[in-house]
Amino acid sequence: LAAAGIPCMLPGGGYFLMMDTQGMGAGADPAHAAPGTLSGDAFEARRDFRVNLGLTLDVGVTGLPIGGFYSPEHRWRADSMLRLALCKTEREVDEAARRIRAHARGGHGKEEGLGRG
Repeated sequence: LAAAGIPCMLPGGGYFLMMDTQGMGAGADPAHAAPGTLSGDAFEARRDFRVNLGLTLDVGVTGLPIGGFYSPEHRWRADSMLRLALCKTEREVDEAARRIRAHARGGHGKEEGLGRG
């Protein structure tokens, strides 16, 4: 992902990485606001939620929006961050990275793939 210009923070241990989606341009599409989801409009207005929903629907890769770990007054700090699980096979992680890179370059990333996506 870093080679594609997508900044990531990889911890020294654990099964997750943090991906910064700021430069991807994702999350602005109003179609990625799912009406009636969980807490309603406030939840759907969060960029991290919309980016994650867009990646899920368009790319077949789902992360975890981390804004929910922040208090409302500090949630802006997490607007562009998604947590991605690495507790998959190397093939699955490589395929997810390929799809995210293709999406970041303007493609869909899901044309051929792995699993259900």
